[in-house]
Amino acid sequence: VRITISNIILNYLSAQQDKVLFFVCDSADARQRGRMRIFEQWYNFLKVSYIEKYNESILTPEMEIYCSILLHSKNIMRNHIISSFRNLSGSTAEKLKSY
Repeated sequence: VRITISNIILNYLSAQQDKVLFFVCDSADARQRGRMRIFEQWYNFLKVSYIEKYNESILTPEMEIYCSILLHSKNIMRNHIISSFRNLSGSTAEKLKSY
């Protein structure tokens, strides 16, 4: 599974350097931390310098939400994408506190 998913992601981001892969680790069964750890291991296993991964977690009173983005290092919007991702997780955490 790791190799298949990794190859799909590598092929996708290599062929389309302007794309971003955003994912959230499912928390329905309270195993989101384990999922994030597995995806981090898969990313580290790849050791591909042109794919970057950024992680965030959003704390709510009920749970912790783990999310990440993967993007090509030559993405022309790289800095904006990373900044927006960081801001999104911060603003989402603030909005969830009000519910």
